[in-house]
Amino acid sequence: MLLRDMYKELEELGGFSTNLEDLTEEQIDFLEENNEYDINLEELLDIIEDYSYSEFAEICAIYRDVEELAYQEISDVYNIPDTIMHYIDLKQFGEDLLDDEFYYELSSGEVVCISL
Repeated sequence: MLLRDMYKELEELGGFSTNLEDLTEEQIDFLEENNEYDINLEELLDIIEDYSYSEFAEICAIYRDVEELAYQEISDVYNIPDTIMHYIDLKQFGEDLLDDEFYYELSSGEVVCISL
């Protein structure tokens, strides 16, 4: 579901808030039903708030950590053999990718990829 649509639905159900305690049971049920990636609800609310400005923003992937994010990004663009891949500082490259607006790091260390 588009993040903007989630924001609008929460507004219609009683007003948007990033504080879970301020939400109604109906709003929490809505979040749980539309939480495809099992993201902590408070962090999901932060993501919705941060990306609700974009008409097409949507969570499209979740990575275990910054290293998996970096590995996937490199693998999508280049065909680097694993024998060479271990020389790349995936952690640093993944952390650098977090500067991009397409990624949001969760408190668990997982990284959410947002398509805009």
